Amino acid sequence: MRGGGLNGGETAIAHLYLRLIVDFINNSQKSGAILFFDVCSAFATLLRRIVFDIDQGDEHWLYKLSAAGFTQEDIDDIYEFVTQSFFNNIDSGVQDSADNNLVFNLTQEWYTNTWTSQEFIPNITHTTTGSAAGTPFADLIYSLAMSRVLRTMRRSLLKEGLVTSLSAPDLGNAIPLADVSFVDDMALPIICSAAVLTQHIADVCGVVFLTFLMYGMELNFSPGKSEVVLKFQGPGKKRAVKDLFSANNRICINKLPDNFSAMFIGVVDTYKHLGTQISFKGMNFELAHRCGLMRAETCKLRSILRNSDLFFKYI
Repeated sequence: MRGGGLNGGETAIAHLYLRLIVDFINNSQKSGAILFFDVCSAFATLLRRIVFDIDQGDEHWLYKLSAAGFTQEDIDDIYEFVTQSFFNNIDSGVQDSADNNLVFNLTQEWYTNTWTSQEFIPNITHTTTGSAAGTPFADLIYSLAMSRVLRTMRRSLLKEGLVTSLSAPDLGNAIPLADVSFVDDMALPIICSAAVLTQHIADVCGVVFLTFLMYGMELNFSPGKSEVVLKFQGPGKKRAVKDLFSANNRICINKLPDNFSAMFIGVVDTYKHLGTQISFKGMNFELAHRCGLMRAETCKLRSILRNSDLFFKYI
């Protein structure tokens, strides 16, 4: 599940999904958390590792894929797709239904004839070739490449038994909780008992950190970046709250190699992303904040509304 990216940066659906998880936890008396991960320079780092110009044979660019962290399965899929869908059909026509060279030519044009504009104003960017941030080809490649990274992460979490599910009497079978991606940020909900919630969070953070590191990307654990919002409920709540308080509201990340220094992720009451604030304490603070913003903006219109000449000029 994605919010943002090729759909114009829209994150409302992803935020709504997280709010539904928060409401479920608040009303089910179960403990849970939402982990927010921020990747350092995700766009630039990822593209530098997967977009490369190579004039040598297949062995060189296959090696580049391996060095960038792609698994052998990923490399086999990429190689098969390129050889069968692109180069074996390089002379096919656009009218061919499935295997034609339309995609190949389109991506080639995006790369060699880069052009962007904002509100129909030309020459906004100086880039003429390549895949700079904000150009169509770069956004497309980034989304496809990041989906591979996220798939590896999901497989690792499933293998480690760290995928939690949402279960309720009227739902029947338990529904696995999926992560949501905000282009270069990610959120992952967790539901489990209070006694093991912090341990579960520590294990998940370790798997996610090592997965991104495998692809040459690092998570940013600075305040306001990668953080956790959580709520303890049910048996084990008092002990869990006490242990977290004694740890200064930080959780030590597990599953790191022995040569790594200790790393921590902070626990906060509210996490803010793109103007939306996620918290288990309700939406009162966000509503007050948004009302304050609307009041401040409308105050700027007072001088215009009081001056009839200016008012009719702007309408």
